[in-house]
Amino acid sequence: MHVSETELIDFLIGTGLASKKVLIEAQAEAEKLNLGFDRVIITRGILNDRDLRRAKSYLLGVPFVDLSGERIDFKTLSYVPEPVSREHNAVAYRRTGDTLEVAFLDLATLPEVKFIERAHGVVISPRLTDPESLKTALLVYRDGLRNEFGQTIETEARGLPEMKKDPAALTDSELKAHAEDARTARILGAVLTHALLSKATNIHIEPTDSSLRVRYRLGGVMHDAAILPKHIAPRIALRAKQVAGLNLRDKLPQDGKFTVETNGGRATMRIHTSPIAHGEKLMFRVLSESASGFTLESLGMRGRALEALEKALHAEEGLILACAPAASGKSTFLYTALDILNQPDKTIHTVEDPIEYAMARVQQSQVDRAAGFDFPRALRAAATQDADILMSSDLGDAESAKIAAAAALSGELVLAGVKAESAAEGINALIDLGVDKRLLSSALSASVGMRVVKKLGPGREKYYLTKDELRSLGHLVPLEKLLETMKEEGVVATDSTWDKVPFWKPKPGQWEKLKYQGHIGLYEVATMTPRLRELVANGASRTSITEEARMSGQLSLLEDGVMKAVQGLTTIEEVLRAITL
Repeated sequence: MHVSETELIDFLIGTGLASKKVLIEAQAEAEKLNLGFDRVIITRGILNDRDLRRAKSYLLGVPFVDLSGERIDFKTLSYVPEPVSREHNAVAYRRTGDTLEVAFLDLATLPEVKFIERAHGVVISPRLTDPESLKTALLVYRDGLRNEFGQTIETEARGLPEMKKDPAALTDSELKAHAEDARTARILGAVLTHALLSKATNIHIEPTDSSLRVRYRLGGVMHDAAILPKHIAPRIALRAKQVAGLNLRDKLPQDGKFTVETNGGRATMRIHTSPIAHGEKLMFRVLSESASGFTLESLGMRGRALEALEKALHAEEGLILACAPAASGKSTFLYTALDILNQPDKTIHTVEDPIEYAMARVQQSQVDRAAGFDFPRALRAAATQDADILMSSDLGDAESAKIAAAAALSGELVLAGVKAESAAEGINALIDLGVDKRLLSSALSASVGMRVVKKLGPGREKYYLTKDELRSLGHLVPLEKLLETMKEEGVVATDSTWDKVPFWKPKPGQWEKLKYQGHIGLYEVATMTPRLRELVANGASRTSITEEARMSGQLSLLEDGVMKAVQGLTTIEEVLRAITL
């Protein structure tokens, strides 16, 4: 079942949802840029994703369902196994007699779940939904599995006796026996599996004086996940070391890597061990096996900033910086950009530490400092491989920065991560590293600052800032200029004043898991204007470069955050938390 472009256009014009002129322009843009018509409709703000799906469901004669308000029973959800649900974007949410209502993002995937009719003696009644609704439903899988894992951990931990000897006093065979204990393996496996299903990027297992604490990093923010019995800490450390191929006896810091297979997919874990006061801390970094499907729009980029960045990305050469503190979206942004650029007629070479996602057709180099293969050496090697596009996950030293800038001037498009608080500070960071100012001035094409904030769920309510709150916000951002921009982009009505501009927050007392769902990025893009190039080339002051970079950009990080708070995508508190002022 498919809605043709002509059917969709006729429907949108006939219902008054869009004018013929606007749709013809969108068609021309889609053809020119070789993009899907649906994507252009959404990017240009003609319709949002949900309204577009509602229109298609009407044309197909299939009901549209919003799952955000549905309390889905875990048993009903489980008619479609989680791996199938995630792969084919299909969720079973209601059963009435022999009829099972299943919501799809695309009805083309209906045949892939038809097997459940035979397996459970039901008839599927298809519905259409949107990505946000689907994410809401998938949380129920996570909660059901959390209960299952909690029981597994509690049961196995209760059966594990305390080790009678200090690990240092054990023989090699005794250490190996403890590491291979099946109960310990199930506990660690349950923790890692739950972390993967929770979409954690980092897992910390930390012994304290009274317990073993497990914490996850989700969207750049640490969250407590579990408190385990203290006596199992040495066993968990031994098991983790064994699966990563590390020395079981060595208490000094060690690094390793291993692969985890779960129903939710396959992922690689990079582990780092470190001695602390009450034992050994374990830190796991989740490195997914693949990265694709993201778009700059889905990350949270929009408007003139999106246009400026797309122009820089589709240039034949130049240096584009991704600037942010640790765990603030650099890797996701860089991989998304590479995914967009990864075409058969392009050669791409990356230098990374670590390689977080495996990408088809991309030559990826893993830095190995112990072997002498550091960033400068890896970048020099990559620059000789006749690549069209280079990516370095970090420019943290002078030599690497100079190599990246030189490559950008020699006909390559270079993307690079920089640890910096803003787009302007990213430029200043390379100057501080000693990159030749004239070389940098010519090489740079754009600097992108970014942060990650929690995204509001559907259960939200509007409120208005008080005069005192507006006055405080006015000390941080130019409110009148920002209001004009929001009017131009259709975020607020043309006659709006700040006292009538709504902000949003989670509804009090609602289901905790619906307050926030996923994450979204805040972005600022500083493009290299002639004036900014001149300032960089002439070694102008840090303040001058920062001010001009801000003027060349579209919105600052904070301004983009305030706009997203007005749109109901996040809260103003989340924005202020994420951005260090």
